[in-house]
This record gives sequence, C-alpha cells and structure tokens, in this order.
Amino acid sequence: MTQGPTPPNGGYPAWMPQTDPRLPLQPNLPANPTVIDDFRPPPSRLPWIVALVAIVLVGLLVWSLQGPLATRPKATPTPSTPAAVPTSTLPGAPFAASDGSAGRWLIESTTWDDTGVTVRLRLWLDTGHLSYQFETISNAAGAFGAQRATVAPPSLRRGTLTAGQSASGNVAFDLPRGTATLLLETPTGDAIAALQINS
Repeated sequence: MTQGPTPPNGGYPAWMPQTDPRLPLQPNLPANPTVIDDFRPPPSRLPWIVALVAIVLVGLLVWSLQGPLATRPKATPTPSTPAAVPTSTLPGAPFAASDGSAGRWLIESTTWDDTGVTVRLRLWLDTGHLSYQFETISNAAGAFGAQRATVAPPSLRRGTLTAGQSASGNVAFDLPRGTATLLLETPTGDAIAALQINS
C-alpha cells in the first residue's frame, strides 16, 4: 500500500478541531486573561479627604482656643491684705462680704440646754449694706442645726444693717452638745464668716 499525499488539515476533516484526540482538551485562552478584579471600581479617595479635613478642623480649633489665651496677660499674685476688712482695735472678729460690706461680730455668751444652744451675738457694720442670717454646723456630726423659731428676746435670727449700725440679740439652734461652727450668711445662704461655738 502506497501512501498518497497527506490531506490538508492533518488528515482531519475541516469541521474537526486540529488537536490530537489523545491529548487533554485545553481551552483557547487569550494572552491576557480577564480577571474579576478588572471590573472592581478604583479605590475611593473620600475617606482620605474626610480625614484630612477633620485634622485641619481640629488643628484650627486648638489654635483658636490657645491663641486668645496665649495673648492674655498672666495674672501675677500679689500679697493680699483684705482691703474691705477694717483693721480696728474694736471688739469682734472682722468680716467682709463679697459685695464690699464689712464689719465685725462676736459671740457674747453661749447657753446649752437639752435640745441645743442659744447664742447671744453682736454685729457692727462699718461699710456697705448687709442682709444677714445665721446657720450652725455640728463639728462632730457634720450636720446643720435647725434654727429655732422661738428664742428668748431680743431675737437676731435675720436682719439688715447699713454702715454705722449695729445689732445684738439671741439665736438658737437644735444641736447635740459639742463644738459647733456658727455661720454668718447672706439670705441666699452664701457664707460670709464663721465663729466657733464651744460646748
């Protein structure tokens, strides 16, 4: 048997692929295969822009808060001698209220009974105008004593003085017997001065 010329297409019909049937099939892949990442959008720059703007705003806020404080003159401490408190040889402990009124006050006598203490006081006002009231704190218990509504006359529960005036009278509080603190206060409860009540 003689062999004739080799048919075109390696002896295969034109409709058949030109592969050896004994070899595994391989798809015809393009030179640059397509990957899923090719369809992903480019990374956003928005988080970086937001972070940069936030840093700039925080920096401006810090700078604006420090700017006025840095230019403000520093307060230099000066030796303080209370100008409103008179230096006097008159009796009583000096006091000065925040509104500039000043004077002296003293405890003349203290009387204890089963329910508390009665204190005889004297106040002098040297300058200003003063509305006042009194309160006590038990030093041992740390509790405020209730001011009694009735007290032996003359009563000095609360009042008002103008410069040059004085007042004296009694105040009474329900307190356990012991050392306590008597407070001179404004009608709103702001403490002006304190004296110790001994048992």
